Parts: sequence; C-alpha cells; structure tokens
Amino acid sequence: MCIVYGKDGKTGYVNKTGKLVIPTKYTEGYIFQEGLTYVKVKGKNGYIDKKGKMVIKPVYDKASSFYNGLAYVEKNGKNYYIDKNGKIVIKLP
Repeated sequence: MCIVYGKDGKTGYVNKTGKLVIPTKYTEGYIFQEGLTYVKVKGKNGYIDKKGKMVIKPVYDKASSFYNGLAYVEKNGKNYYIDKNGKIVIKLP
C-alpha cells in the first residue's frame, strides 16, 4: 500500500496496481506496519487496516507505527503502549 494525496491534500492509499483502495479522506496518513497504520481524523490519531476499516478509534494526540505488536501513543499528556486491539499494555511514567 502506498500513500496518495488528493487535491485537497488529504491522504488515502493505493494498492500495488495503483487502484485507490482507501479514499483520500485523512488529514494525515502514514505507512502500514504489521497490517495497520495510524491516520489523523479531526486532530486525533487512530488506526486503520488495509481495507480502510478504523480498528482503533482516533482518540490519541500522538501515535506511532506498530513494532513487535505494540505502538506508542499519547493521550491527554499520558504515554502508553497499546496492542493491535487498542488495549493499553504498558503505562509509562
């Protein structure tokens, strides 16, 4: 999956053949890691799968890609690592 930008600057994704798979509707988008990517919607970050389904709601102020099944996120000044279901696995001080 590759990121593409619409005329309005929003991001979406095309597959290897160039077919638009996920419409250009996100304020920001990033590369897929471990089957998910984080996208920005109305100023918050959430995670979508390769079909464009929002699998973790956009509630995070900052987000990162998944690595070894975990992703670093920030919400309301607090830092966490979440799993692919959005469950907090590690709370950071």
